[in-house]
Amino acid sequence: MESSLREILLKYPINRNVTAADRKILMSALAFHPSSNAKIGTGVQDFKVGYSSGHHGSKCFIVVRTDGTSEDFSYHKCVAGAAALVSPECATKYESMRERRSRRNIG
Repeated sequence: MESSLREILLKYPINRNVTAADRKILMSALAFHPSSNAKIGTGVQDFKVGYSSGHHGSKCFIVVRTDGTSEDFSYHKCVAGAAALVSPECATKYESMRERRSRRNIG
């Protein structure tokens, strides 16, 4: 799941809408996000790639809602949410691994 989502994120330029096939994958992944209902809001019209509002310069997915508003989301939170359904321990390990990677990239 992580590698598929990362590939989708990397293949699109900023502000480009994704294809219908990738939209289906992103919709499925978004269901695992801990704030999926808030992210979906009035409904999903489309997805595109953009920059994270919380992590300046980081690429992320943007959900474009049917009311014209948009919200960014991290595919990593979707992966962790899916992992937590299988095993809370697996989700914890995934988050720890991400933290270590993030610290290496900063320093």
